[in-house]
Amino acid sequence: ETNFFLFIVEAIRYLPLVRDKVEAMVAQEINTVKAILLCSANRGEIRESLDLDFLAGHIVRAFDGYEMHGVLLGHSSKTHMEELIMVSQIWKLIKKA
Repeated sequence: ETNFFLFIVEAIRYLPLVRDKVEAMVAQEINTVKAILLCSANRGEIRESLDLDFLAGHIVRAFDGYEMHGVLLGHSSKTHMEELIMVSQIWKLIKKA
């Protein structure tokens, strides 16, 4: 897994088409998370004061960084469980009281 991340970093650095593909993938992930948040907002489940664009981008980048951090430190086996806890904590922050 570590080699995969290192390969991607180097490919992004030197191959513009790879960079474009990765940027498109991240944009799609952000749009998907925003759609989920928008659905929750429309149902009145989350606070109205949230900036859904910012929050969606933050969530995606936080998970990407968290996963890379887990792999680089050799903790990939427990990363998924910790991500579930992170989702629970984010939900507690954004849900309506």
